[in-house]
Amino acid sequence: MVSGQNKKSFKLNIVYSALYTMLNIGFPVLTFAYIARIMGPDLLGRLNFTSSYTAIFLLAASLAMPMYGAREIALARDNREILNSTFSELFTLNAITTVLSAGVFGLFFLFSDRMRGDWVLFLIFGMSILFNGVAVDWFFQGLEDYRFILWRNLFFKILSLALIFALVRSREDFLVVAAISVFANAGNNVVGFLAAVKRVKIGLRPWRHIKRHLASMGIASGSTMAASTYVYLDSVLLGYFAGNTSVGLFTSATRPIKLSIALVQSLTSAIMPRFSWYRGQGRLEEYRAMARKSLSLIYMLSFPIAGYLLALSAPIIRMLSGPGFEAAVPTMVISAPLVLLMGFTNFLGLQIIFPDKGEKKLLLATSLSAAVCIALNVLLIPRFAHNGTAAALIAAECCSALILAFLARKHGLGFGFFDLVFLRYLALSAAASGIVYLVSLYIASDFVAILLSCTAGSVFYCLGLLLTRDPMAWEIVGLAGKRARALKNGPS
Repeated sequence: MVSGQNKKSFKLNIVYSALYTMLNIGFPVLTFAYIARIMGPDLLGRLNFTSSYTAIFLLAASLAMPMYGAREIALARDNREILNSTFSELFTLNAITTVLSAGVFGLFFLFSDRMRGDWVLFLIFGMSILFNGVAVDWFFQGLEDYRFILWRNLFFKILSLALIFALVRSREDFLVVAAISVFANAGNNVVGFLAAVKRVKIGLRPWRHIKRHLASMGIASGSTMAASTYVYLDSVLLGYFAGNTSVGLFTSATRPIKLSIALVQSLTSAIMPRFSWYRGQGRLEEYRAMARKSLSLIYMLSFPIAGYLLALSAPIIRMLSGPGFEAAVPTMVISAPLVLLMGFTNFLGLQIIFPDKGEKKLLLATSLSAAVCIALNVLLIPRFAHNGTAAALIAAECCSALILAFLARKHGLGFGFFDLVFLRYLALSAAASGIVYLVSLYIASDFVAILLSCTAGSVFYCLGLLLTRDPMAWEIVGLAGKRARALKNGPS
């Protein structure tokens, strides 16, 4: 049985998770830069509006399975019989909610003029809801098999990139873009499911015991749906109140932000099963040590990334989106702090509160923040369009951070969130971001400016961490040195 509790495998999982995140960052950057130049803000907004609208139903279909399923599999993985029954129950529950969500989507399709007016595009994206029924990445995350997740996703990312470059040549090909996106995700899900059923057995009557998951999963699902406000509903509201062009500008501004957030949050997906396992085993000292390191690493990454995005917003927009997207620059400036805020809230919510059976607390925080987000969007979009949506996101995420920090106090961490480590990363990142901005001013080429300025800022930042004897930085150096010596000496 898969135990996955040795330190080497855990460190490899972190590496695989980081590589997986880099994969999810690199390929979307290439495809987005290519598609944005062909489609322009209006068609890009149309695609993103439809995708975000459909994604809300997709989220309802998944019922927080990526989060809840990974935790339950992590708790059951040391007993094959329990693992088989847990997988069978969760898979059956996911299939039921997928069918129900697809049915509701169909009803909305019948009565929504907006959907019927763009029926082909909605139909294509709607197919992704059905393929959610065989999405089982939560199973491999619970087993901490990030290597399989990485290689499977790499294959379909390369395939979709090749198809986009080969088939998308003009604005008339926007339906092809949607079809390739759905095809790649569907193929990824099907291959994952086929691999999963080789490791576990699905019971003959798995629906008999799914009731035991409904309470906790329902609460976790409410948290996920509320949190999705930040991801999808902003574009939907923006599309209704301000039009497709504003959605396109907002998408252009927040794409690099969201990709950066994914990099910082890659720790969450890799570490959360281990947090759950430590909690379940009562190994609190290891739990606390891992939590402290995780938060330090989130600060170390998110502070400079947010600063670089703020300093380089104009050249990044020009490089990724091309002409016609200049109005997205202020939106990106407003949105840059989301990298830090979302890294912090995901640490609190998914690494501290949720693994400790804190579904109700997570639901409370996300619901209040979602209400703030919706209310501010409705108030700000009519006057400020995409900039109003960015401001609403910042305000809602600040609300979430405050609530979660308050709720996390009783989870036995034994350390504070804002200390000298926090101040060190803040000060060094501010100085490094200033260097990035100044260097970028003197270079004409956007690509070269981004490359050289980020290199200069990062060299300063890393040297600052080493000179101030930052424990996390020196631990990373030690691990890298140990790995280098091992490669040099070869297998013993």
